[in-house]
Amino acid sequence: PMNPMDNAQMTSQIAQLNTVEGINQLNATVSGLQSSLMATQSMQSSALIGRTILADGNVISLSSGAANLAINLQSAADHVIVDVINSSGRIIKTTDLGANNAGIQNFTWDGSTNEGGTAQDGRYTYRIAATNLNQSVAATALTQGVVSGVSITSTGPQLSLNNGTNIALSSVRGVR
Repeated sequence: PMNPMDNAQMTSQIAQLNTVEGINQLNATVSGLQSSLMATQSMQSSALIGRTILADGNVISLSSGAANLAINLQSAADHVIVDVINSSGRIIKTTDLGANNAGIQNFTWDGSTNEGGTAQDGRYTYRIAATNLNQSVAATALTQGVVSGVSITSTGPQLSLNNGTNIALSSVRGVR
């Protein structure tokens, strides 16, 4: 206390010291909870190994002439166009999915190209354009893959997928 003879100042300064002590204890408690949460997320993530997940992302893997794609439409669309893009950035397939309801929609690309050929097995990306009555509809591309491993990072668990991508646990939208 700066002035121990003044009861009001002494009481006020002791209260301030107690407040600082309480904040320090609260910070320690929150840090402990954060560590516990990370450990819990890590354990939960390991249960996803071998499971198919849907997560934010636009990577697909063509294997044996088929690739599963998924999109999340914020509202119904009367026109949904999907462009599949190869590693050099060229659109190799454009598909008109027609009308689709809001929510997660799944479809399969058979590996066919716009030129009438068949794409080689491998990794591709895709983009979506959705409209309803000529107004743009928000659409999110979803990566679909089997979880092959889990890595613990400073930002939380990362899932390694069989299509070669790493996905944050927080971006998972569905498990199958």
